[in-house]
Amino acid sequence: MRQWTIIFAIIATTAAWAEPPVLSSWRTEDDFYARFGSNRNVELVAALLADKDFAIRENAVMDLGDMGNFTAIEHIRKAAGDENTIVRAAAALAASKYPADRAGDIVTSLLADPDMTVTLAALRGVRMLTLESATADVAKLVASD
Repeated sequence: MRQWTIIFAIIATTAAWAEPPVLSSWRTEDDFYARFGSNRNVELVAALLADKDFAIRENAVMDLGDMGNFTAIEHIRKAAGDENTIVRAAAALAASKYPADRAGDIVTSLLADPDMTVTLAALRGVRMLTLESATADVAKLVASD
């Protein structure tokens, strides 16, 4: 049985090496995001935010962050209010991939989340965006018990 596991692992690894990188088929990274971050694709991924499985919602919001399409920001904002801690933390990280003037308020609002996981993700987002506007919110966190 162990031999089969090793054989399958080798086959899977070999198959992964044989696949050409997706980005190499596009002239530039901008071409890649222009194709995969289209408004239609944003809406398709955003529809997954209504799924009952939190892992689906978490991956959807992270994908929205990677798309680089500003129409995704409102969907990330919606995910920031999700009932699940992991989805809210993912929303903080996804929002931090956009310019601070467009999505910084999402990150800042999640600093006040009662769950420490979300707060830490939001702090990471503040650092990634260098959000000077969040200085007072971060000071409150440091001063609180």
